[in-house]
Amino acid sequence: MRKISIFFTIFIFSAFLSCSAGEASKTEKANFSLLKDFMRGFDASTVSQIEENGGIYRTSSGSPKDIFEILKENGVNWIRLRLWYSPDATKSAGDNTLQRTLETAQRIKASNLKFLLDIHYSDTWADPANQKRPAAWDSCTTIEELKEKVSEYTTEILETLKSFQPDMIQIGNEINPGMLVTCSNANSITEYAEPNCSSWQSDESAKNLGIILDSAAESIRKFNPDIKIMIHLSSQKDDNLEWWLKKFPNLDFDYIGLSYYPYYEHGTLDSLKSNIKNLKENFKKEILVAETSWAWTDKWSDKTPNLFGNAQKIKGAENLKKYISEFEISYIQNADETKRTKNLGINATIKNQAAVVSAIFNAVSESGGCGVFYWGGDWIPAQNIPNNWENQAMFDFSGRALPSLSVFRN
Repeated sequence: MRKISIFFTIFIFSAFLSCSAGEASKTEKANFSLLKDFMRGFDASTVSQIEENGGIYRTSSGSPKDIFEILKENGVNWIRLRLWYSPDATKSAGDNTLQRTLETAQRIKASNLKFLLDIHYSDTWADPANQKRPAAWDSCTTIEELKEKVSEYTTEILETLKSFQPDMIQIGNEINPGMLVTCSNANSITEYAEPNCSSWQSDESAKNLGIILDSAAESIRKFNPDIKIMIHLSSQKDDNLEWWLKKFPNLDFDYIGLSYYPYYEHGTLDSLKSNIKNLKENFKKEILVAETSWAWTDKWSDKTPNLFGNAQKIKGAENLKKYISEFEISYIQNADETKRTKNLGINATIKNQAAVVSAIFNAVSESGGCGVFYWGGDWIPAQNIPNNWENQAMFDFSGRALPSLSVFRN
């Protein structure tokens, strides 16, 4: 790392890490009915890259068809796209430049679907472990400079998409640990491994993060006050995230988005319901699940190890144990082979993929949430794109729509 001023050292250190009610019966849970305007969302961020590399999306009968028409026919009413600043297409899937996003936005609007834009404010994946600023902004040495970069970039995005405007915009992606840091590889949501990176939770660093969020929000409101704004956080076990939101009492936004994967340390489905109720009541915002998923098979399409395996089946069963009778289950060898014990797991099947998503839809609706977005449902096999997610897509390895996709029709 190059030498920097004392002020900048302090700045980096502190700033940049800086709707139905009641308990339904088992039958009702399997056949729940959502409100008409409930957000039945689908993240389609890899579609254009998949298609450019030979992937073909097909109807359930096997006929090739535009994916957005397939999704709409199956009940999807919102599409989410991530946007990276200057991605390196050779490194990973998800090479979503502004031009690619414009082309896909046109298709979304042509299908009369709502459009959620997820701006990562990074050249690559932004999440609780990685919030690295665009390399082009590394020369910024003050909060004022970085604020200006955020404002200019946000406005550029909106001007480029003005004919196919987003209906909602995320300011950052899973920004629990902050955003726009100069390093990555966080080892928790509050601490960073590199010496010049630390928690942003101090009053001074939270103030700086607030300046960045305000800058993006102001640019959006100035361009079009009708575009809704979301703050997106990742759910954490036994943490309702109220402490995070209280750091920014004057922030201008409309929605709180939560990532909830039942196979991560995101808590039980009941804790998700409780968090949604509390956040909605205490912050007077609309609440939705911005990311979730489940696997439909144990098979792989390539040599890239998949993220979903036996350990995820076991953790999913722990977090969804109250609803376990609704799933196809089996006893699975513990991921820690030294223990040689078996644990109950929710299997990777098409039926379970639909059942898990249904349970999450129902939980969000029951607790007053306004929607759910499925993540990675479009990530089918394609040439030149390593794939660790194809067993969590909602299309099979040939691109044929799975029966589980019809869950969005409820």
